[in-house]
This record gives sequence, C-alpha cells and structure tokens, in this order.
Amino acid sequence: MTDERLIFGATGLDAATERYRVAERALISRPEDTRPVEAAVLECAWWCQMLNERLEKTATGYREARSNDAAGQTVQGVRFARNRYSHSPVVAVERVEGVTFPITFPASFGVRVIWRGVKALGRDERDSKGQQRAYAELLAGRHVAETLATASRWFQRWGVPAGG
Repeated sequence: MTDERLIFGATGLDAATERYRVAERALISRPEDTRPVEAAVLECAWWCQMLNERLEKTATGYREARSNDAAGQTVQGVRFARNRYSHSPVVAVERVEGVTFPITFPASFGVRVIWRGVKALGRDERDSKGQQRAYAELLAGRHVAETLATASRWFQRWGVPAGG
C-alpha cells in the first residue's frame, strides 16, 4: 500500500530543495542577501523532519537503522538544525567562497552555502545530545546541498519516492 503522506513529503522536499538550489545560485550576483537561502534551508529541514517522523511511526526497524547509519544520522543532524531554527533565532548556514574545511569530495571552489559550526546554533534543554552530535559530525562546515542529497537518499532507501 502506498503511503500518501510519504509521497506528499517527498514532493515537498523536492520542491524546497529546488528552491534552495536556485537561491544558492543567486548568491553569485546578490551575495549580501542570504534570506532566500535561509528560508529554503529551513523548509528543507522541515520536510526532512516530516518524513523522518512519518517513518518513525510507520516503518519497522527505522529508528535502529537510522542510529546505525551515517545517512540516517545526517537526518538527525538536519533535525537538530530544524529544532534550533524553530526554538531560537539562529542562522544555521553561511555563504562561503573558495576551499573550506573539512574538505569533502568532489571539492567545490565557487560560492556555496555551508552549515555553521554547532556552537553558532546555541543550545537549550530540549536539544537531543545525539542530534547535536550528528550535526557537529556530519553537517557543520559541509555544503548544505551535499547533506540534503544524503538525507534524500536515506529516505529513498526507506521507500520514499525520489522527487515525489
């Protein structure tokens, strides 16, 4: 049986990811205006969490598999960022040019948006240490597009259709 909520979530994530790509490309000509990128990143994080919660409720073994897989933990890192956006006025991403560390491959040398370090996002008592650790290890300093692609592949492995 098809889960219509997963199809809906995949459609939302795909559309938000495309808005993110367009906003990131626009930074080349308007480097000072990161608001469209921020909005798209938050929307992507929201859709990731919608899919994550749906799979937690409907997919046998999902939580354990997520805990034992780097792509699943990337989803938990995105969840941490979404929670920080929701519970405090943070800016979780920044525009960079040139080489950044940690270097990931394929390397990118142009304008791109990366996740800020975990300390920039702050903390509160509602935060999960596991989600914060996943963010610090798998998102911080990395290209946002790369981590969104990892999260999308994770959901596809659990039967979420690509591109809705």
